[in-house]
Amino acid sequence: ETPDMWEKRVHFVNNIIKTDGWTTISMVGEKAAESAFLIMQHANLYDQKTVLPLLIDAANKGEAKWRYAAMMIDRYLSMTEEVQIYGTQFQSKGKKNKTTGKIDWSEMSYCPIADEENLDTRRKSIGMKSFEEYCRGFKVEYKKPSEQSDYKYIPIKSSWIKKGYVFGIYK
Repeated sequence: ETPDMWEKRVHFVNNIIKTDGWTTISMVGEKAAESAFLIMQHANLYDQKTVLPLLIDAANKGEAKWRYAAMMIDRYLSMTEEVQIYGTQFQSKGKKNKTTGKIDWSEMSYCPIADEENLDTRRKSIGMKSFEEYCRGFKVEYKKPSEQSDYKYIPIKSSWIKKGYVFGIYK
């Protein structure tokens, strides 16, 4: 798949959104709504920022899965503020091997999480499995904040609450 093909998909979904709004479940069905989410989840930051309020609104109305909204919120925040709320974003850093010319990848790790003590409460409130269980899928060992020697609390920002990024317990 070429980057050009990906851009065509993003452009296609953006045109639907501009004309008809977010691709809701009742509008296009669950599979197509998920496909639109996946395309926009991997779009550029400008497109993510543009559609994020629409996805959150659809999730609040039961017209999109809240876990998809959480994933896009986390993707956007991890790229713009280097933090996440729902623990959905993992990373691996690549470094070019001077001998082989190939990229050597580090172990997977998760991006910093705001209010990590209440992470599983947030995840459960939107139907997601525990973070520890989720980490296993990425072959990452999770240590709760109380088990981390270098743990630093990151607060939930009031601006995130105002934007609707935090579902449920903070409203």
